[in-house]
Amino acid sequence: MCKYIITMDQQDKNQLQLKRDGLLKIKRILLYIRQRKEIAPRDQVNFNIKWTDFFEAGRGLVKNQSEVESILKKASLEGGGIRYRWITLTDHVAPLDHFSIQIIDNVAFENYLKWVADEYEDVEPSFQKLKAGSKKKQSIVYSHNSIDPRSIYSIFRPKTRELIINDRILSRPNFDSENDKFCEYVFAHPDQKHTKKDIESGMRTTLKKSLHQIIDDLGFTKELKKLFFPGISSAGVEFRTKIDTQNLRSLNINEEIINSFLKGLPEWKHTD
Repeated sequence: MCKYIITMDQQDKNQLQLKRDGLLKIKRILLYIRQRKEIAPRDQVNFNIKWTDFFEAGRGLVKNQSEVESILKKASLEGGGIRYRWITLTDHVAPLDHFSIQIIDNVAFENYLKWVADEYEDVEPSFQKLKAGSKKKQSIVYSHNSIDPRSIYSIFRPKTRELIINDRILSRPNFDSENDKFCEYVFAHPDQKHTKKDIESGMRTTLKKSLHQIIDDLGFTKELKKLFFPGISSAGVEFRTKIDTQNLRSLNINEEIINSFLKGLPEWKHTD
């Protein structure tokens, strides 16, 4: 009897995880498309996106090009407000590993994204509850190779100038302030090292505050600095916008502290 109950729990968990992961894949793909739209010129209609960019956006859940295409097809058929096609040999407009994507109805796209996000939020608590209950059974050890979505972090800055980490608002510097100009420069030159001289040249001003103080003022905690500013000194900074699983393993990061901190931040709501 005990063995039968355990097997049923595992089946329920597997079904919930399949549904939850499927919704999470769609949500992350759509959020990435929306992010590309947010930072693109207003008159840009089509977006050529490498499928490997979707792989990174999926944070380990998306495995291959066919999986990306099936998600885009599902969104297109279910009224998600998008068109897409895989770039072929006859196109000659982009490398052959790109999707050409067009948002044809912004309202439909946002409504579909909200529906997916709401469905995910409905499933996630049940999955976590079942997962926690399974861990209490000392006689069973569940092994899994799925990547924890919380173990990947990324930051970007939309046109509204907030600093967004995993769809949470870290801060929004005052317009044209020293902090704002610093962000404008480093986000225009991501994933590289910058000397203080280069930053001041790009900002066209002399910094009154230290780089340490600016980054503190922007809301970066000790753990967040390890992620996005792994190098800070009086002479310069190293800035990166995303941390993949491999990078995360090499860092002395307390993910519980980061996740708890991010959970307490306001959620970023996209607006046209």
